[in-house]
Amino acid sequence: GSTPKESPIKTVANLAWTMNFAAGCTAGLSLCPDFFDNRNGEVPKVHPAFLPSCTEIVGVFASIYHSGYTREEMIENTLAHQYCDVVFSKETEFFSGDEFETSFKMISAVQKKSGISIVTKFSHTKHRGSDSNLIAEGYFGGVLLGATL
Repeated sequence: GSTPKESPIKTVANLAWTMNFAAGCTAGLSLCPDFFDNRNGEVPKVHPAFLPSCTEIVGVFASIYHSGYTREEMIENTLAHQYCDVVFSKETEFFSGDEFETSFKMISAVQKKSGISIVTKFSHTKHRGSDSNLIAEGYFGGVLLGATL
């Protein structure tokens, strides 16, 4: 597939956003202080699910629009049954305040009984000064219910 003009998305992992997100991910589980505790002046790590929730869904929509789908068609045919399959790098730590970039493109659009099955491939890269390190890469997809190719 081709790459939308919106790719890559460049952003900063904002401290308040990443801490609030991590606290919200627990849903009855014990809180892991690595992701939200900065009382000792330490910068918290970013929860792994933060990336899919912030940039990958934007990449899916940009890829769909880039393929020629219109806003009206998107409203008429809801993107549902979303999934994410991601592998995180063990070598690259990711902290609040880090700059990162998400590159994405649609790699598959297949007609299914329920609609069009969409798959995008993405990669997240952390930038600090002149250094760039892969944080994660994988696939994000869903079904445009009722849509046809």
